[in-house]
Amino acid sequence: MNNDQNSKKSANALDDFWDIESLLPQKKTVRPTSAPSRANTEATEIEFEPPKKQESASVPTEGKIPSSGSLTQPSASIKKPTPPEPQLRYQPRHPLISEVRIYPWRSNFGFYERFCAMANALYDRHGAPCDPVPFFSYMPQYDQMNRAQLDWYLHWRDCIRGGEYPETDYSYIFLYLFEIINLTDRIAPADGQRMMCEIWKRYRQTYPLLNRYLADWICDYSLIHRLAPPAQVLADVLPIIADNSSFKEFYACPTGDDTTQDAQIYLTFCTNYNYRKSKLYLAGSAQKNAMNEHIPAAISVAVKALEEQNTSFAATKMQKATLSRDSFIGALCSGRMKRRIEVDYCSFNRSHELRFLITDIIKYTENKLRGLFGMKSKLSVYALPDQVKAILDEYFAQVFPSKRKPIMEERPAYETLYDLPTTELSLSHAEEIEQSSWDVTRQLVEAFEEPQSEPTAVAEEPPQEAEIVAQDDTDLAVALKPYAALLCAIDRQDMTQVKEIARQLGKLPDALVEEINTLASDVFGDILIEENEHGGYAMIEDYRDDIASLLKQ
Repeated sequence: MNNDQNSKKSANALDDFWDIESLLPQKKTVRPTSAPSRANTEATEIEFEPPKKQESASVPTEGKIPSSGSLTQPSASIKKPTPPEPQLRYQPRHPLISEVRIYPWRSNFGFYERFCAMANALYDRHGAPCDPVPFFSYMPQYDQMNRAQLDWYLHWRDCIRGGEYPETDYSYIFLYLFEIINLTDRIAPADGQRMMCEIWKRYRQTYPLLNRYLADWICDYSLIHRLAPPAQVLADVLPIIADNSSFKEFYACPTGDDTTQDAQIYLTFCTNYNYRKSKLYLAGSAQKNAMNEHIPAAISVAVKALEEQNTSFAATKMQKATLSRDSFIGALCSGRMKRRIEVDYCSFNRSHELRFLITDIIKYTENKLRGLFGMKSKLSVYALPDQVKAILDEYFAQVFPSKRKPIMEERPAYETLYDLPTTELSLSHAEEIEQSSWDVTRQLVEAFEEPQSEPTAVAEEPPQEAEIVAQDDTDLAVALKPYAALLCAIDRQDMTQVKEIARQLGKLPDALVEEINTLASDVFGDILIEENEHGGYAMIEDYRDDIASLLKQ
């Protein structure tokens, strides 16, 4: 009997093992203080009189539910949350920014208050000279350093405050930047902005990571504390700002007073073309120096001239935009200093007309320099106004007078060893060369017994380049006489006639133009013909009357 009872208990225990509900916590039930009577547990029918409709108004009174229809309250009774008022609102002295609004942070968190307390306690402490100690942290703080690291940090910070910038790990640099951002009651905002800029300039080569953060942190710091953009202090890093800042218009602050600085701003932030990657810029040091000098100068001249003509250059259909972002993203920032920033501004990136205008000015200027260096290929200039072209033409006419020699890069000394010996040219010697050439031609014709038809020429065959020696206008007139028909066709811009004359003379137009320019360079050191913008040829304006009078002699 006992065995049967034990086996039943074992079977019941196995069944209870799979009873999941027995393993769950039991729900608590609220027991009444007194047991309800049966009468209270029976259902009771309740009668009520529905509310009467209001005939005077279809909108229910506030706080009462309508007897029929939707329960949605009318829009007039719904109170929308009012947007927060800005803590600071101002209009900066910036041609691209119309208004700045600074809002308090949405939540007041005290996570970094211990850091601020320690920063205040250590602000006046100084460190003794010591050797650098390595330190790394993604979010550096004081309590993460040991005694040796803290000693080095205090000494390095003293050096920074004194204008020295010794080598150190970037975690120390970020720790000091966090101090500047949070200790506005100990560090004047103007001094804080200056120190952040100097740290960026001194350490950006060693730690490129600073470019990504400081381009925005300095902007946020300046907007919150109503500081002007440090454009002059950061003039050397404007290209870095253009690549890393999410609000580059803050640094692009054209003043209208310093057109050279304004030109650099337009050249950095408002163009679709990088001339430093062009074929001419990479051709040599002379070309590079000329482009670095004259392209910013040409933009400066155009800006100044258009401003004097009451043409608002910076406001050329500038597109308005609004920036809204949290301040000091990625930085250790306490809730007291965290802000929400909104800025109404004119966008360089969205102002396509202005970008196209600056780009065309750069390309037009480069085409001028290409002509000076003898490069025949030209860049396409799409929609540069004639007014701007006239301004740039006048600039180059003053910088490079028309009676000029082509810009030539200085030759290395070893190249002179390969020069041919120079001999004095004479007309008699040139005639001998020409006669010898014709004799060789006749011998070849007779040897191969091929009949040669006489060419018909519309002008006398020009002499070889070597036969020209002219010391005065009379000699020049005699030398240019065989080219009279060609010069007249070029002066009329008749390229069809130019090609026909060259064909009948058995030469290419480029070869004939080169002969004329070589002749002119030997006589008075300048050329007579240059390539125009249509791919043809044009007489240099300053010499047209002189050449016409010489050909009449």
